[in-house]
Amino acid sequence: MKEIEQLPQDEDDEPVDVEEQLKIADEEFNEGKELFLDGQYDDAADYFSSVLVIKGKHLGEDNITLADVYYYYGESLLMCYKNSESSLFGSSMSNALDKKEQAQEEEEADVEEFNDPNFDAKSEEVPDEGEDKQVENPNKHGDDETLEIAWNVLEIARNMYSRSSENEDKMKLSNVKLAQGSLLTEIDQLDNAKKEFQEAIAIRKSIYGDSRELAEVHYLYGVALSVDEKLLPEALENLNIAKDMLTKVMEGTEKEEEKSSLKEVIQELDSRINELNDIASEVNAPVEETLPEIASETKVMDITSNIRSNLGTKRKAEGDLAEESPLKKPKSTEEK
Repeated sequence: MKEIEQLPQDEDDEPVDVEEQLKIADEEFNEGKELFLDGQYDDAADYFSSVLVIKGKHLGEDNITLADVYYYYGESLLMCYKNSESSLFGSSMSNALDKKEQAQEEEEADVEEFNDPNFDAKSEEVPDEGEDKQVENPNKHGDDETLEIAWNVLEIARNMYSRSSENEDKMKLSNVKLAQGSLLTEIDQLDNAKKEFQEAIAIRKSIYGDSRELAEVHYLYGVALSVDEKLLPEALENLNIAKDMLTKVMEGTEKEEEKSSLKEVIQELDSRINELNDIASEVNAPVEETLPEIASETKVMDITSNIRSNLGTKRKAEGDLAEESPLKKPKSTEEK
């Protein structure tokens, strides 16, 4: 391999030590992965963005060694967006319930006040409609543009991994498809999302057969489908497939630690399945009766994170991880 040379510099600039720059980039990538696995997606995204700038400058933005960085950057941005949406959704649902109770109390107070002979309607202050403030999003990677960038960089990683026939890269390709399927779910493109999940299932099945790795895809597929009440039967089918698959894996292992981990995952899957069964049975209930149940949906991300962590797939254990964009026109990687 040709030795990396120093980049040309201006007369007043000091020589750029490219190897040192790449070493720093590698260190930042590892720090970013640690933050990612720790759930600190916002900070992780900043590290991966920095790595792309450094390595893209010295190696070229289409260098195959950047595939993992593109993937992790895209996944981090997606998780930032999900966390942001989950937080805002949870807050809005909580506020909706609080406002409902407050409205009832105010109505009762108004009735009592109206019956008071000393009540003067003209003295009542009209509330300022602008007083209701929207919940601020503390996540700097939580807007719609985040999804656009996430799709673009995931698509780059997808194209890079697709060039390889190695099982390791195929597994990484399935990770990208999972991320893109999840992203498409966020923008209500369920038909396209289903295609991504099904392709991820086919890839992992060809590599591992019935396994923890394949069960993970069925679980995430089931969670994605559960956002549409019409798809609840299909969602439950995939969750049950994941459960049955993990049960077989648990029964076939002699390692107690692995059995204990799988048992915990299966119990959480049971909980999720029961929760969806309850939702399915109340699909036709009045909205006001189902508000508390909808609010409980904010727990899905925590459950998913825990299950994926305990599944112990190679992507988590080892830190591994060209179609037209459904969003806007892809940006060049220089804009990231």
